[in-house]
Amino acid sequence: MIQRKLHPTVHPDLAEAMNNLGWALLSLDQPVQAEPLYRLALEMKRQMLGDAHPELAIGLSNLAQVLVRRGDYKGAEQAYREALAMNRKLLGDSHPEVARNLE
Repeated sequence: MIQRKLHPTVHPDLAEAMNNLGWALLSLDQPVQAEPLYRLALEMKRQMLGDAHPELAIGLSNLAQVLVRRGDYKGAEQAYREALAMNRKLLGDSHPEVARNLE
């Protein structure tokens, strides 16, 4: 991966690349391969942005989608609830991201 060579440590571009690769694998119905990439992207976002940021909530929602596809409904629920709580706190109840979390 080019981004890994350019940014061998935590970096926004690397986190985005990991997230996008995870999305591509999930769209190809490969949730087992997508999960570690989403988790890595999420961890990078936590390191860069802290524990409360809209980008972190998006990463949690992405991870939850993978967990649903893998049949880990309890883990998915936990990730969705964390994303929802974070978005409500940061963006307010009427924000579109909150509505997406409630889908």
